[in-house]
Amino acid sequence: MKKQHKAIILFLLITLIGVGIFFFYQTNFSKEKTVGEYSDCVVGLLPNQSAGSDLVIYTTDTWTPSTLLTLPDVTSDNYAAISNDGKYIAYTTWDDGYIRRYLKVLDTATGEVANFYIDTSAKTEVIEISWMPDNKTLLLIVNDSSQLSYQEIRTLNVETSEEKTLVILKIRRKSQ
Repeated sequence: MKKQHKAIILFLLITLIGVGIFFFYQTNFSKEKTVGEYSDCVVGLLPNQSAGSDLVIYTTDTWTPSTLLTLPDVTSDNYAAISNDGKYIAYTTWDDGYIRRYLKVLDTATGEVANFYIDTSAKTEVIEISWMPDNKTLLLIVNDSSQLSYQEIRTLNVETSEEKTLVILKIRRKSQ
């Protein structure tokens, strides 16, 4: 009987090890790692025939454009970016007097639009926006053209509104 018990215990042990290896393999290697459906795309703004701009996306495999959104109050000289998971669309627009360019972020699930940098000083503009891999943080440049040259590279978490300034670039005229 002792040999039978040892054989059963050995069988159960081998079975448990096999099941453990199977689940380890399933959770770590067999799942396809997917980035978002917008990771291989180029996004931009094109003038709309009636007014404003169309937010257009080009897939890099076919370069066929698709209009995602019409933005009637946004001129085509602005910037746009879509998060890899498609949850957020960020774009810039000018205020009513074309004095400052600020940032808008559309939550595609709810349709809500949040404004950022709308209360900045005159001649300030948000340019060159791009999403970080976490799909909730934007990398952007804030330019103050009232000075000779002043730019800040920042990150902005659109869910918490947390900002971080990464780089400040100031160029002043040399005194003569």
